[in-house]
Amino acid sequence: MDYAAGCPRCGVQAKEDCRRDDGRPRVIPHVKRLALIIAHHLLAYAVPADRATAAVQDALLLLQAQAALKAHQSPGGTEQESEILLRAACLQLHVQSALSAVNGRTLTVREQMEQAGELYEMLVTTRRTAELLHGDQIQPPHAIIEPPTVQQVRRWQELAFNDELRHRTKNRETIAISAQDPQLAPARWRIICHEPNGYFEALHRDEHGLLGPVYRGWVPVPEAVPEVLRRWSAPATRPIEVTWECTPAWPQALLPYGGWLPDHHNNDPDHVRTAGIRGAEVWQDNAEAHRERFADMMHQLRQRWPHEQSGITAFLKQEAARLNADQPQASSLPSHLTSASHRRDGSLVGLGYTVTAGWIAPITVANTGTRQWNDFANHRPKTVPAMAEALLSGDLEHALEVWSLLTAPISVVRVHGPAGPLYHLGSNGAHRLHAARLLGLPAVWTEIRQDALPLQVTFSDVTPYGARRIAADVLTPCWRGLLERGLAAGRFDDAPISAALHLDTVMAPWMLAMPDCAVTWAAAYDRAYPGALNQAGVPTSAWQDPQAWLSWLDTGKTPSS
Repeated sequence: MDYAAGCPRCGVQAKEDCRRDDGRPRVIPHVKRLALIIAHHLLAYAVPADRATAAVQDALLLLQAQAALKAHQSPGGTEQESEILLRAACLQLHVQSALSAVNGRTLTVREQMEQAGELYEMLVTTRRTAELLHGDQIQPPHAIIEPPTVQQVRRWQELAFNDELRHRTKNRETIAISAQDPQLAPARWRIICHEPNGYFEALHRDEHGLLGPVYRGWVPVPEAVPEVLRRWSAPATRPIEVTWECTPAWPQALLPYGGWLPDHHNNDPDHVRTAGIRGAEVWQDNAEAHRERFADMMHQLRQRWPHEQSGITAFLKQEAARLNADQPQASSLPSHLTSASHRRDGSLVGLGYTVTAGWIAPITVANTGTRQWNDFANHRPKTVPAMAEALLSGDLEHALEVWSLLTAPISVVRVHGPAGPLYHLGSNGAHRLHAARLLGLPAVWTEIRQDALPLQVTFSDVTPYGARRIAADVLTPCWRGLLERGLAAGRFDDAPISAALHLDTVMAPWMLAMPDCAVTWAAAYDRAYPGALNQAGVPTSAWQDPQAWLSWLDTGKTPSS
């Protein structure tokens, strides 16, 4: 028999799965094809008699925008179709298991299972599309004659997202304006560039010459520019004035977060700039003043230095022990509290961020990524002493070279608060932050990033993995207490599974963390700004320990004295 011609039983070509490599039939011929036939009949059996397979086909056609949605379709239709597909996938698994027991071999219907999975995802998208079109979440910009395409529906959805972002921005602006102190001089900002991908540049002259004057940022809509700039105000109640010296670019779709993302369908090839900052570039704007500031810090350190050069290591060890005992570092802050974005329907959304460079006080650095001061677990242990030696015995150029402030800049993240900010380490500079704190320097040059407040925060966003079982019991009274005491504003949905705080404002992001983390940041804040928390309505007794914080926020209870 000519085996190369194909299978005489089913007519399939040679080399199919029902054949051996040499073209001859297997011992149990066509067993995989038999499995598919069984799965097909089981799938047909699983479909209720009153639900024809045309329903699934119609759903796919709808997804491709080739058929109109039926105005009176049963609300549970697509859910039933999804359930059918899931049942079919389970049946395929059972068939696979049964066939494996026939001859001890592993026979799969993986390809068909993947197809069922893809079909299920399509139906989920279809259901979401139907909900958006027939609800109030999407309003087409004009009357629809022909059925919309998926691309059109997605664009309407993105425009609805943008409208929501504008609404959230307006809420935050209203709250911020109501809290402004009219006795304070406003911080004046000039917007000199705004591009269609959301990138912008602003100028702000700090009266103390510490930060900027160049700030770069990204926002999803132009209305969010004041929101991200206002967060630089210190104190937080200081008014701002924003002057546009360019024409705002109004987005026609949901922008890729940050201005550009790999493979994002709304990337603009003509506008790909993202908001980054180079500390050396900002330094050059006022280089002579910055060099004088650094030289003056060297001079002051030498005047008050109590030891000879040979005692540098001993001094650093002694100072680290003192700080670890009296002024320990705060716990690591959950990244979501200082990152504006979250994922929604497959897209990153948030109100944006800004970056600049400037001098910050080392005492305001609450966390450097290590548990102890001057303890790097044997990672470059000679670095901090070398930096101290350069300040004490070298000239200005040598000290600047050793500290590498311009060639390998320190990176920090700004965490706003009522009287001023705290910071935590970004991507680089832990040794220099330790050196600056141990040596008592009044300032250190850094690159700074600050995000807008997140639009929503969930329990899992701020809870360590091992503590998630108790998150709801702990965070629910804390977040409700923050809202009721006026320390935060927003809407708290405490659904059992999907609890979320839709945030408009909070006095300080670290207040949303678990109590054991929040109290360490409160202590760091009180050291940097003595009495500021008490003046803002948070008494010292409230953050002495985690239980005191929980009791104080759980309104109606009093923290133990």
